Formats: sequence, C-alpha cells, structure tokens
Amino acid sequence: MTDETNQKTSETTALTHSLPEKKPKPPALASAAKTSRSRSPSTTILVAPQRTKRHTPEEKQAKIGQIESDISNGAMTLKDAVQKAGISDETYYQWKRSAKLAEPIMAGSDVSDEIDDLVALEKENLRLRTILAERLRKENAELRRKLKLD
Repeated sequence: MTDETNQKTSETTALTHSLPEKKPKPPALASAAKTSRSRSPSTTILVAPQRTKRHTPEEKQAKIGQIESDISNGAMTLKDAVQKAGISDETYYQWKRSAKLAEPIMAGSDVSDEIDDLVALEKENLRLRTILAERLRKENAELRRKLKLD
C-alpha cells in the first residue's frame, strides 16, 4: 500500500514539474487584458483594440448635413440620426465644432454689411422694447386703478 502511495505521489510531482512555466505578459497586452469576475482569477480575456475609421472632410460634411437634415425634418431624434449615420454622439459634436472653427473668415465687404445689419437690428430692438415698456406701464396703471391701489 505504501508503494502505491509513493508511486502516486511521484507521478503527481512529475506531472506538476512537467507543466510549462507561466510567463509574464508584455506590458502592451497587459493593459488590454480584462479579467472576468465569474471566472477564476487566473483567467484573462484579451480584447483587441478598436480600429479607427478615418473620414475625409467631405464625408464628415456629408454626414453632418445628413444628420442635421434628419433632425430638422423632425423625422428623427439626434441619437437616431447619429446612429443611422454610423458615428457616435461625441464624434458628431467634435466634427461639428471643428467644422465651425474651420469656416473661412469673411471678406471686408461682408463684414461691413453684417455690421450694418446688426446696427439696424439693434435699432429695431430698441424701438420694440420702448413700445413694450409703454404698453406694460399702461396695463400696470389700469390694474392699479381697478384694484384701487393708488
């Protein structure tokens, strides 16, 4: 009986010594590895990095235009329109911001025309504010008379 026990012990030690030694992972793969809690701690799953798709500026403008037209028609929400275009919300906002920054600066004559338009709008705004203030004063005075507060 002791011979059988010794034989089993020697077989077990021989098996454990014949297992390959675990090597540490290189740093690049270690950052991409994710462990699962449902599995044993020694089990790791390697996740491949996502490939990024590069879009040309024309493609970006076309997708932004498509998304904006879908939203303005009321056919879709922003989330649905962005998903239909195949990009994320963050990408849409980044592209939109970069497109706004990349707009060319207006020529001198265009700027002076815009300034003239703004001055005219401000005059109109001032005129409308004075009309509104006068109407509110009259309405307020009438309410005070009706409530006999004066």
